[in-house]
Amino acid sequence: MSTPAPSGRRSEPRPPAVGRLALWWLVAAAFAAGVLWAVTDHMLRATVTMGASLVLGAVLRLTLPARAAGGLVTRGRAFDVIFLVLLAAAVLAAGFALDLRARV
Repeated sequence: MSTPAPSGRRSEPRPPAVGRLALWWLVAAAFAAGVLWAVTDHMLRATVTMGASLVLGAVLRLTLPARAAGGLVTRGRAFDVIFLVLLAAAVLAAGFALDLRARV
């Protein structure tokens, strides 16, 4: 149970390491750029951009302390890095498996 704030209202609980999203926005912006490439029908560029953004997230989570990593912190460092790398591999594998030859 949270203690009342001085004004009598309850304070909202926050996760301890995620006071701000910090560099999560960089990864999210890069992934959004990949989605924009996909919307404009540039699937190879979209695949590489989205995969690279997830690898960037993994590298940032691996190298930065939890306070600086912000929204990239979800569980333990090892779990976060492994999950982001596996997700990047899945996105890249799915994207490169597409048959993009023109059908005439």
